[in-house]
Amino acid sequence: KKPIRKLVEGSLEVYPLYENGKLYGGIQHGEHMFYIREKEKPDEATGIAKFTSVWFLEEGHWKYARGLSYDHQPIKK
Repeated sequence: KKPIRKLVEGSLEVYPLYENGKLYGGIQHGEHMFYIREKEKPDEATGIAKFTSVWFLEEGHWKYARGLSYDHQPIKK
């Protein structure tokens, strides 16, 4: 079994970060679903949560800096 997450379609918001007019980073906010993946079976949804991630732009490349996943809720079956 392998746990995975998938973005909830339409939930992603992105906020650019500027200093003196220059883009240096960004914040992502949205919701993701958690699934269990097993070989030869469909992914099984197990939960949903909100997330926030901070990224920095360094030498032309985006680098993940910090992330939070919160308000975890089980999937009601």
